[in-house]
Amino acid sequence: MVQATLTGRNFGWEPYQKTQAVAHVARVIREDNGQDSAAANFGCGLPYAKIFLGTDPSIPSDCKIAPQYRIDVTTASDQAIVEKVAMVVAAYAEGLLFKQDELGRFIASPCDVFLRANHLPTAPIAGETETQYAQRLLGLVENLGSPKLVDGSSGSFKYHPQPFVFGTIEL
Repeated sequence: MVQATLTGRNFGWEPYQKTQAVAHVARVIREDNGQDSAAANFGCGLPYAKIFLGTDPSIPSDCKIAPQYRIDVTTASDQAIVEKVAMVVAAYAEGLLFKQDELGRFIASPCDVFLRANHLPTAPIAGETETQYAQRLLGLVENLGSPKLVDGSSGSFKYHPQPFVFGTIEL
């Protein structure tokens, strides 16, 4: 899925440009010098090639990647590089933690607040697939007489200036 994102329409590539997209991602990884503003603010200030190789003892521990994600980008194929990049992005995304209550239910988005305010289920029940849950939830939402919308007074985003709302547009 991540590979398709890196080489597909989400990143501006047409379906016939997949080879070009793969080559571009690999070139970015190979040619990065680790000195741009994003690397200075959020990264290690090291080139991706060094980080992906993973053998330099000067790499800070918070910038080291696990052995299964490592690759020598100077000798690897473009496709192999894209596969490793996709694996790293997927591992990062799967490791993200979102705010949850004591039962493991998500509680921090406007949608979460909307579901709770309207006494709607926040997750599938045991044995229910995600698709079945979505269909059940849709039916329940369509039958709400007067849904309680989230107007921004019940929270805010910590890192984004957008309003904390779940209104008629979102519904």
